[in-house]
Amino acid sequence: MKLIDRKKGKIFGINAIDFLVIAVFLFLGFITISTVFQNKLVYNGEEVYQAVKAVNKLEMKGFLVEATVTGRNIGDPFGSEIVKQGMVVNAYGGTLVLKNKYDDKTTVGGSMSYLEDFAAKKVELRPLYDSSVSFYPSRKEFSNFSNFIDTLKDIKKESGAVNVVLSGNVLIQNPKIDFPVFKNNAEKCFTCVRSKAQKLDINFYSLNYYLVDLSEVERLNLSSGKVTLKNFKVYLGFSGKLKEAKLDRLYSYLEADGILRDRREATYVSVEKLL
Repeated sequence: MKLIDRKKGKIFGINAIDFLVIAVFLFLGFITISTVFQNKLVYNGEEVYQAVKAVNKLEMKGFLVEATVTGRNIGDPFGSEIVKQGMVVNAYGGTLVLKNKYDDKTTVGGSMSYLEDFAAKKVELRPLYDSSVSFYPSRKEFSNFSNFIDTLKDIKKESGAVNVVLSGNVLIQNPKIDFPVFKNNAEKCFTCVRSKAQKLDINFYSLNYYLVDLSEVERLNLSSGKVTLKNFKVYLGFSGKLKEAKLDRLYSYLEADGILRDRREATYVSVEKLL
């Protein structure tokens, strides 16, 4: 059978006009599905509660979320419409909290809000990646901070992840840095939800992370002694959805490298399926 039969006016054995109609319907169907999914992450000023619920769902699965909000500053007598962007660092009730790269925080409420800093007309959420694999690493101890970071960088490289996000406690012995400097550097992060530093003893510091990107941890460039992980979880963020074959290769690598005890302890989820 000819792919294109000019004499009979057929394509793949189908009448050319029918083929064109089918192609148009398939294209419109694809556009519709894509639009519906995209609109799941766009909310008007009366839907901030739904936006908060979406952020909570995403954060529970390890997704960092940025937001672009159109609206007005509460208290502005002119009600000028402006746009604010930032990382979502908290979401509760009918309020989103955004942090910009200068570490300034803005509370965002619905279009009729008056307690927050900003009244939203439209909220657009953007997860930094489309899908994630999460797991508690079986390896809990590292000879020093550099060894800890290098292990995570290797995981990122071998897995093809676009982001590596961390949650949990990192206990650091003999850090070669004064605590005030350590605390300032550790808690000053943009691509994160929360990062807290504590001094447990004169030669014993702790980092308490909640959804912090590896790049933020790496820039600490810390010299130290032994590093121990406690209640520590790793999220590998990927662009697009992962096929079974790629997931299988990823799990095999993590098991072979002693990072993952059993692939059944890892969880894969995509934004599309989650929402």
